[in-house]
Amino acid sequence: MANQNFRVKNGLTVGTVEIANSSGVLNTSALPNSGVSAGSAGNTTTIPVVTVDAKGLVTGLSTASVSGVSSFTYTTSNATFSLGTGDGTTYAQTIPYANTTISGVIKLGDLLSVNATGFVSVDESSIDIHNLSGYVADENIDHTSITLTAGSGLTGGGTIAASRSFAIGQGTGITVTADAIETNDSEIVHDNLSGFVGNEHIDHTQVSLTAGSGLTGGGDISSSRTITVLANTGITANSTGVFTNDSEIDHDSLSGFVSNEHIDHTAVSITSGNGLTGGGDISATRTLAVTGGTGVTSNATGVHIGQDVGTTSSVTFDDVDVDGDLRDGSNRVFKVYDSTGTLIWG
Repeated sequence: MANQNFRVKNGLTVGTVEIANSSGVLNTSALPNSGVSAGSAGNTTTIPVVTVDAKGLVTGLSTASVSGVSSFTYTTSNATFSLGTGDGTTYAQTIPYANTTISGVIKLGDLLSVNATGFVSVDESSIDIHNLSGYVADENIDHTSITLTAGSGLTGGGTIAASRSFAIGQGTGITVTADAIETNDSEIVHDNLSGFVGNEHIDHTQVSLTAGSGLTGGGDISSSRTITVLANTGITANSTGVFTNDSEIDHDSLSGFVSNEHIDHTAVSITSGNGLTGGGDISATRTLAVTGGTGVTSNATGVHIGQDVGTTSSVTFDDVDVDGDLRDGSNRVFKVYDSTGTLIWG
């Protein structure tokens, strides 16, 4: 029978189980169980292990730890490298010293050689130091030809072929130790020091500061001393100065005191008398002025009447009333006659 293609138009059902619907989509619920639980396997530390039967069906799914390298050690006593894996297995390998040379593995030049144990060495006699990279002439010198000399005040020194020490040379009045330079005072002559002045170096207990009149304190200059102004009646002294204490000073006992010079000015008044104006108490400046009257004027130049009445002046009055004689400078009595010659006064 020749190969034939079967087409199922309305789905496939075996017995009562639908295998595929009319669109050809398989009904997965109709498939037999493989024995493998649904899910995923494997993560950052494990890998999935899949079991497949002879028909290619997956029948098992599990995980296994990754057996990577977990340790790497070297034991110098036996020249052994040990490699540990994640599953607990250890692989050890001894690497012996080379005792033979293998042609073609290492190419030796003119300046290299291999000894019996396989070590490669350089033939130093064949190397020209001046041709080496980074060579500097001043860095490669005969150290025995360079000397460090101890200058003034120092000892030691020598060539730089070996370590050298310098030390400060001791002299009169100077002591040098491992960590300090000190004066040896017992060897220094005080009076021979530069700038020495005898009067600057004295026994301070022999010099005293004496408090004079109005002062207290003092003493020798072997220690700090304090001189203080004496406070007394009417006097106060403190760190800022000397002051009068007015509440303690008796005004009436002061030298030169005159009672009439010290009065309450509001209790003394200047009163303007007859013909005057102004006045008042003497607590302020007061002005007195002459009062002007009939025919009398008072100003800055004096007191005046309406005309000059000097002895040589001609005086005119509207009316003159005289009670008694009118006499001239010679004590002569003036007489007055009317136009008829009749005596009317005098």
